[in-house]
Amino acid sequence: MDDSLTMRKVLGRLLKRKGCEVQVAKDGMDAMDMLQVSTPDIILTDIEMPRLDGFELSRNIRDDARTANTHLIMISLRTVGKHKNLAKAISVDALFGKPVQDEGLLKKVKELLATKK
Repeated sequence: MDDSLTMRKVLGRLLKRKGCEVQVAKDGMDAMDMLQVSTPDIILTDIEMPRLDGFELSRNIRDDARTANTHLIMISLRTVGKHKNLAKAISVDALFGKPVQDEGLLKKVKELLATKK
């Protein structure tokens, strides 16, 4: 989930090219609606989004028994200080800065898929 259409398209295409099934949400509320229907193996989210930010989305995911063990990756401009600490407190699996490096992201996705919770 990212409020940037360009970012959603770029990351979606990257993951699809690597064989991942991708569903795209425009923001945190849209993602919550989608999670009522299906539970992905990994969720990528931005921190700053309208209606429901990445931290609130992640807390909701962790608080729901159906999604509590879903891997979470945050991609944001804010990757230090309080944002890093909040991500850690919510048990986010990885925090990447923007612009995200494709190789590092794909390596982490592959690693997380190999170690389903």
